[in-house]
Amino acid sequence: MAIPRSYAVPFQPEAIEVLRQATRANPRDARAHYYLGNVLYDSQPAEAIRQWEGSAALVPGFAICHRNLAVACMHLPFGSDLAKAIGSLERAVAAKPAYPLHFAELDELYELAGTPHWKRLPPFEKN
Repeated sequence: MAIPRSYAVPFQPEAIEVLRQATRANPRDARAHYYLGNVLYDSQPAEAIRQWEGSAALVPGFAICHRNLAVACMHLPFGSDLAKAIGSLERAVAAKPAYPLHFAELDELYELAGTPHWKRLPPFEKN
């Protein structure tokens, strides 16, 4: 059984062990990995990234998970990974439904990377 989306917004440190048990009980539960990444991000960003990557591998169209990966890649303790962040946000933008915030954040990363406008425009034109 997968963790339901309704009413599930774990944020307390006490939820960490419960979510770890959920990922062990059902390793294919993308939401358990996603929620665990959310709870771990502030204290264990590298482990949070691993959990989100696991979630994204299980459900490639999980836009918010890709968005969280992009944010994490820009705030790594040992430096940012702009290319990886852009790739993650490109996957978020390609997912359905599309969220306007993801387009804005992707464009900011493109600008930061010095991407020419003619390469930045197609995602906006398609949507």
